[in-house]
Amino acid sequence: MSESQHGTQSLPSHIRPLVESLIAHAREISESGKELMTIAVVGRLDPNEVRLLSVDQSDPDRRDRSLAEIRATAATLDADFVLLISESWTLEGKHAERAQEIIEEYGSIGNSPYKKEVATFSLETHDGNWLGVAPLVPKGYSKRKKTFRDPKFTYAPPAKGGKTELVGALTGLLPPRNPSADGPDGPKVH
Repeated sequence: MSESQHGTQSLPSHIRPLVESLIAHAREISESGKELMTIAVVGRLDPNEVRLLSVDQSDPDRRDRSLAEIRATAATLDADFVLLISESWTLEGKHAERAQEIIEEYGSIGNSPYKKEVATFSLETHDGNWLGVAPLVPKGYSKRKKTFRDPKFTYAPPAKGGKTELVGALTGLLPPRNPSADGPDGPKVH
């Protein structure tokens, strides 16, 4: 896969068990009838240290403060990864092609009658980013309880210089790789 291509690629094996357990926990929350609040899991694998932080998306200033706290925590830990978990909306098919028009008409995707509720999982590592999306569907006949299948992850490799090609407020949360963690043969893998 070239550096500019996006596609499916398995989650890194050293972090997969943790991500899968967090996805299972998110599913339990959703199936209990509670909304998935946006959280960030910031971690370092060696030594094993993980911090959970909430992301307040009620307005842009609060979101920016939450993201600054995530970046500061990631820098303090010299983190290997940041995993964002949230419940959001998306547009599918012909509606996705009209996203800007729909936002202009309804003010947001969330206000649109075409929205689809999804659980999203965004994993940022020094080796790239993985985005997993899973449609939320009713659990049984409940109107409150929802569930989702395992998300399929799409991989976006880092661009030159270690930064990702992805853009947006919820990207670029990891500090640059700590050069002191590198050995004479290149980056040390945790």
